[in-house]
Amino acid sequence: MSGTSRAGSYRSLLASPGTLRIFAWSAAGRGGYAMLPLLFLFTVVQSTGSFPVAALAMSAYGLSSFAMPLKSRLIDRYSQRRLLPVLGALVAVVLVAAALAAARGTGSLGVWVILAALVGLVAPPLGPSMRTQWRLLAPDRLQLAFSLDTVTEEALWLIGPVLSGLVLAWGPAWHGLIAPATLITLSCYALARSPHAKRQQSHQGSTHSHAALRQRLLWDIVPMMTLFGLAGSLLVTGVAAVAKATHRPGYAGIAEAAIAVGAVLGGLGWGRLHPHAAWHRPAMLLLLGWCALGLVAAPLHPGAAQLTVLACLGAAGAPLWVLAYVAADDAVPADRRTEASTWILTATNLGTAAGSATAGALYTVSPRTPILVAAATAALDVLAVGRARSRRT
Repeated sequence: MSGTSRAGSYRSLLASPGTLRIFAWSAAGRGGYAMLPLLFLFTVVQSTGSFPVAALAMSAYGLSSFAMPLKSRLIDRYSQRRLLPVLGALVAVVLVAAALAAARGTGSLGVWVILAALVGLVAPPLGPSMRTQWRLLAPDRLQLAFSLDTVTEEALWLIGPVLSGLVLAWGPAWHGLIAPATLITLSCYALARSPHAKRQQSHQGSTHSHAALRQRLLWDIVPMMTLFGLAGSLLVTGVAAVAKATHRPGYAGIAEAAIAVGAVLGGLGWGRLHPHAAWHRPAMLLLLGWCALGLVAAPLHPGAAQLTVLACLGAAGAPLWVLAYVAADDAVPADRRTEASTWILTATNLGTAAGSATAGALYTVSPRTPILVAAATAALDVLAVGRARSRRT
């Protein structure tokens, strides 16, 4: 029997009772998140007339979002059924308050920084919550489920900014804030009302397990995703730098789309394979492939050849997310899985932020330098995973 047939199909996965409805609502909420940054940024710009003020507000949003692991830990402890509706209501209140502030023409820096920080603080962890429910919905097909989840999220982050752009073309940005507020809140209530959230609640109670980051096995995965986030950020920034240097700024968006399309195809294909017993070896092979492709992409000029290589980079990167989520799920007790999933995302975001911060200095050496450093970072990641593997054998 082939690996594909053993893994099952996405259609059969979604055919389970209630699965499609739960997943669709989860996707809708995450679509709201994909729309939010651009809408909030331009809401502040239009209210204050200052892009630096808007950038400062968005940095407050980004920093406060690092509270996500704490919220996930609370959800693991008290259940999705209790906390997701509360967080959904809070994020709706804050976003409506932001819309009202914009409608009144509020231009205060302090108001917008506080509102942006509050959005990040109360934003519910929809992705990790859905992945916790996948463990109950499809316990024997996690790789398939997490692959579908990963590529859906990738697609949503492509579509979300486009929808935000349509709102901005239609009228004031604050009008659009109602859309993410509604989608995120309804998603929270749908996930909380799921029968699987009730099953999760029945497994709660007094828990004595340590925080997810105190699980030693998780520390094999977190550094891998931090370095991968760093490499990915350097790659995207480097491609944008080359596009600027060659007087083709519009190429940067096309390149990001190529990476995203490759990620969707790679993630879907990976989900159909038979799950691996251990994650270290396939992760090392994927990272080696990513490193080699990065070296190939660096000297290429913007065009069809480079776009093809970038799509292959996306295809090699998406399975790493799936491997990380499955490995993190297995590395911690059942009452820490939401938090563990959140740490994977948080670690990657930290790496991405570090890449954005260092790319400017690398650009001064050469526009292609960030891409070369991205490939070197992937090679370093291979060594880190290999070391983690040697400790476990």
